[in-house]
Amino acid sequence: MSRNVLKLLSAPALAATLVFTTGSAVAAPAGYDRCPRGHFCLFSEYDGNGAIASFRLGSPNLALQNFDDLAASYANHTDSVWCTYGDYNYSKEQLYGSWEANTADSLGELHSFISSLRKGPC
Repeated sequence: MSRNVLKLLSAPALAATLVFTTGSAVAAPAGYDRCPRGHFCLFSEYDGNGAIASFRLGSPNLALQNFDDLAASYANHTDSVWCTYGDYNYSKEQLYGSWEANTADSLGELHSFISSLRKGPC
C-alpha cells in the first residue's frame, strides 16, 4: 500500500477519535445530589460533603458501616419519614430526629451523635 492510501485510511479514524474525546463531559453529582433517589443518606461533612453512607431501610448499628457518630448532614430522597437515634438498636430514649420525606440539611447540634436510623414513623 502506498503512503497516500495509508494517510487516507487513517484520517477517518483520527476524526472519529477526536469526536469521541471532545464530547461534552457529564459532571458527577455533588453535595446532597450524591444521595440516590429512594435512599436516605448521611454525610460526614456539612452540606452533603465528605464520606457518604446510603440506606434503603436503615441500620441498627452505624458502626457496621463505619459511620457511628460521624454524620454532619443528611439527605432524605425517599417518600417516607426517617428516624435517627443516638444509641444502637433504635433506642426510643435516644430519639434524635425525625426527618421528613424529600429533605436535606446539615444536622447542626446533632452532628456526630447518630448511632442508628430507620425508615418509618418514630
